[in-house]
Amino acid sequence: MISENSYFEGKVKSLGAELQGRRFTSGIIDTGEFTFGTQTEERMEITHGEMEVIHPDGKQGCYRKGDAFSVPANAKFTVKVKAPVAYVCHYK
Repeated sequence: MISENSYFEGKVKSLGAELQGRRFTSGIIDTGEFTFGTQTEERMEITHGEMEVIHPDGKQGCYRKGDAFSVPANAKFTVKVKAPVAYVCHYK
């Protein structure tokens, strides 16, 4: 079954599914700054565009198409997006 998700007044949208017991989402983040919370460890792969990420430990990084980063469970991270970004997020 495919789930639809919309956050931050529709500025972040994703489709979610499960394949061979592993959950993932594919989505788009519009321009802006957004703080997300995790329940499980997440690995986010950028498939289009770029964004700045402020990790839970305060470190910052810029991630572009082809890059990926992980966020631990029960943490918050912030993304800053200047142009729409597409991503795939894998949940552990």
